[in-house]
Amino acid sequence: MVAEMRVPSQARTATSAAAVKQGKAVEVADETTATSITYAQPDGKTFKTEVTTGPVRARHGGGWVPIDTTLAEQGGTLRPKILAEGALVEFSAGGMDPFVKMSADGKSYALRWPTPLPKPTVKGSVATYTDAAGVGADLVVTALPSGFRHEVVLRQRPSKPLELRIGVEDEGLALTEGKDGRLLLKGEDKKLVAAGTRPIVSDGGAKDRPASVKHGEASSDVVTKDGRSELVVKPDQAFLTDAGTIYPVRVAAAVTLPVNADVEVTSDNDADFPGDPTAAYTMAGTRTGGFKHRVHLKFDTPNLTGSTVTDAKLTMNTIDAQNCGAALANGIQVARLTGTWDPDNLHWANKPAFITEDASTNFKGVNQDCATWPDSMDWNVTGIAQDWAAGAADHGLVLKSPGEANINNYRVYTSAENTDEFGSPPKLTLTTSGPASAPTVSAPAITPAQTENGTTVTTSLTPQLAATVADPVGGNLTGEFEVEHDPAATGQGTGQIWAGVSPEVVSGGQASVSVPSSMLTDGWKIRWRARAANAAASTTSAWSDWQTATVDVPNPAVGAFQVTPSQAVNGGTVATSLTPALQTTVTDPAAQPVRAEFELEHDPAATGQGTGQIWASAIDNVASGTQATATVPEGKLADGWKARWRVRAINTATAVGSPWSDWQPLTIDVPDPVSEPAVNALQVTPSQQVDGATVTPTLTP
Repeated sequence: MVAEMRVPSQARTATSAAAVKQGKAVEVADETTATSITYAQPDGKTFKTEVTTGPVRARHGGGWVPIDTTLAEQGGTLRPKILAEGALVEFSAGGMDPFVKMSADGKSYALRWPTPLPKPTVKGSVATYTDAAGVGADLVVTALPSGFRHEVVLRQRPSKPLELRIGVEDEGLALTEGKDGRLLLKGEDKKLVAAGTRPIVSDGGAKDRPASVKHGEASSDVVTKDGRSELVVKPDQAFLTDAGTIYPVRVAAAVTLPVNADVEVTSDNDADFPGDPTAAYTMAGTRTGGFKHRVHLKFDTPNLTGSTVTDAKLTMNTIDAQNCGAALANGIQVARLTGTWDPDNLHWANKPAFITEDASTNFKGVNQDCATWPDSMDWNVTGIAQDWAAGAADHGLVLKSPGEANINNYRVYTSAENTDEFGSPPKLTLTTSGPASAPTVSAPAITPAQTENGTTVTTSLTPQLAATVADPVGGNLTGEFEVEHDPAATGQGTGQIWAGVSPEVVSGGQASVSVPSSMLTDGWKIRWRARAANAAASTTSAWSDWQTATVDVPNPAVGAFQVTPSQAVNGGTVATSLTPALQTTVTDPAAQPVRAEFELEHDPAATGQGTGQIWASAIDNVASGTQATATVPEGKLADGWKARWRVRAINTATAVGSPWSDWQPLTIDVPDPVSEPAVNALQVTPSQQVDGATVTPTLTP
C-alpha cells in the first residue's frame, strides 16, 4: 500500500517559519495532545514528534501542562495537581470519609476504610495512613496519571490470617469482576469507564529489582449485603508466614481510566489471567524455567500516514536486567505488530502476530550495579515508522527476546503509570520532513475579454484578474496583482495604476480580484501580472510575465428620435407646442441602465432669434431597450423659432457613453386659436423621419 504524500497543515507551515526566524525548535500547538507533542525544527524542513503510550499532559487554563500527581490539600481533601483529562481523584485527609474517590464521565467510584483514618503523611503523590490496618500495617494511596493505586504495607509479619474489607461505593457505575479478579467499572451503556487490578502481593526482598521480587497470591471478592458492597481481599497466609518472605510486604491494587497502551504478557497468562495494563513495570525477555515475557506498546500516530520519516527512535526507561553491561545475552528486539490487540484483554494465546522486517535489537543491560541507574534503552525503528507512513496498519510494537530461548535474558521497564517513582513512560520519537514552501503562479486570465487580431481586449472598466496559486506544502495562499500603463502606449499615463491582494484560497485554487471602478479608462492599453503568496510561511512566487490588454468597452446607443407633439411638414419636424417632449430609444450592450442626456440649441442657420444652447437635461436609470423622454420646460422656446436637438446615452457604472447623435432639426409652430373645430398636428408614435417619410417600427402605432 502506498500512502499519498501528507501535505503539512497551515499550522505546521506557520510554525516552521517561526522556528527558522527564532533559530530554535517551536511547538506546533495545534497538534499537541495528551500523548503527543510536535516541534518544528529551525532548519525549516523537519518536525520532531514525541509520542507516549499514556497521557503525560492535560489541558489546563487554556493550554497544555504536564501531568503532576503531587498531592495538595484542597477543601479538606487531598487532590493531585494535574491528572489526565477526564480523571478526578481525591484522597481523605483523615476521618470517616472514603479514603479515595474517583470521578469520570459524571460517574464516581469510592473506597471506604472500615475504621476512622488518621491524618496521612503526604510525600509527593503518596498519602500514608500509618497503622490504619492495625499496628505495623499502613494504608498507602498513590495518585497515578489516570487514577490511583491503593495498598496495605505490612511492616511486620501478621500474627493471624489477614482479611481486608474495603467498602465500595459506586454512583452511576456497574461494578463487576473480570476473569482475572480485576474490578471492571462500566456505565449504563456497558462501556468500560475504569478498571481495577487484581490485588498483587509482593515482598520487600529486592527493592528496585522487580524481576527478583517474590510474589504471593491474594483472593478478592465483591460481597454485597443489605445494599452495601465490600471488596474482601485475603492475602495467601502461607506466603505471609513463609520464613523466606522478607518484610515489608505489599498488598496492592490500582484503579485507572482505560487510556494506557503498554502491557506485558507472559507465557503463563491465559484467558482467565490476562496481562495487567495498569502495572507500574513491564518486563521483556526470557527467564530460565521457560518463562517468556513480551511488552506490547501502542502509540497514537494519526499524523504519520503520508509523511516522509527520516528518523524514528523507541526509548524505554530501564531499571533492571540480569546483569549490567553494553552487550548482554541475546538482547531485546523490537518488531512491528501486524495484528490487533486489546490492552484490557491480552494473554499469551491471543497475543498479536509480528513481523521481523525492520526489527531492531538492543543488547544493553541496566540494573542498580550500573554507574548510571536508571538508564534508557533506545531502538532505531525508522524502517517500521516508514512502513506506517507508507500505509501499513499501525498496531504498535512488541519487545521480546529474539528466539525466546530458555535463558536469563530480560529487561524491566517503567510503564506509563509509573509516575511516582520515575515518570518516564515508553516514548516514540519521530522525525519527519516535508516539502519546503515554494509558491507558484500559473494560468493568468482577465475577464471579460476577447481576442482581436492577436490582442487581448477587455470589455469592462472593472475586469477580474485571476491566476492559479499553489504551494507544495499546501495550506492557504493569496494572489497579489499589479496593473500598470503599457509602456508601449504613449499619451495615456505611465507607471502603476493599481495593486491588490485576493482573499485566501486553498493551494491549487484560483485567486482573483476585480479592478475597482475609476481605475481604468476606456481606450487605455494596460499590462498586469500576478504572484502567489503564502503568508504563513512568509514566502512568495516570482511574478508572472506581464499580460497585456486593451480596454475597449462597447458603447451604449441611441435611436428612434421623435418629438411629441409634432408633425412632418415638407420633410421637416414641426413641434406644435412650446413644451414638446424629446424622445429616444436607448440600448446598452451589457443590458445595464443608462443616463440619457439631451441638448437643445438655436439652429445656427436661423438668424435673428438667438444663438447657442437653449436648454439641457438628463434622465437617469433608463432601462436598456426603452424610451427616454425629456420635456422642454415652459419659457425656453418661442413660437416661430428654428432649433435643433441631440441626445447621447452614458452607462454610469462604466462611465462609457455613446457619441452624441446627429442634430435633429426642429421648427416651433404653435397653431393660432380658431373658432371652429380643427384637426392638426398629425403624428405617428413611435416614428422617425427617413428621407422625408415618416417611418414607424411597430405594427400597432
